Amino acid sequence: MSWDVIIMRMPENIRTTADLQALTEPIPDIPLGTVAQVREHVVAVFPETEWTEHPLGIWNGTPGSIEFRLGTGRGDQATSTLMLSIRADDSIVPTVVALAARLGATAVETGSGGLLTDASGIRRWREMRDQELG
Repeated sequence: MSWDVIIMRMPENIRTTADLQALTEPIPDIPLGTVAQVREHVVAVFPETEWTEHPLGIWNGTPGSIEFRLGTGRGDQATSTLMLSIRADDSIVPTVVALAARLGATAVETGSGGLLTDASGIRRWREMRDQELG
């Protein structure tokens, strides 16, 4: 079980969770860069991320682990999203936010649909997970 976050570029008028939740149309597809460029940014923020042949990266560190998914594109193809499956403690949040900023993008919690700004989302997810697992 993981806490999932998606990193994507938002239109300039989306600055808060309320702005995001008030949208009535789909978010436009704004590329983050090529798959290769996004991988370079991930490695700059999360050194020692190991990449498979598919655009899947795995990072293990003291606070936990993250799987990075870039879809099925080749290195020279543009990608507009980066999905993170996070199994880590609260201390990982500022680094995830820093990765989003480095990409000129925003991190969105998939469970709540809110913008990732602090560790409250991962705490809520952990409480829900612990209740489900008993």
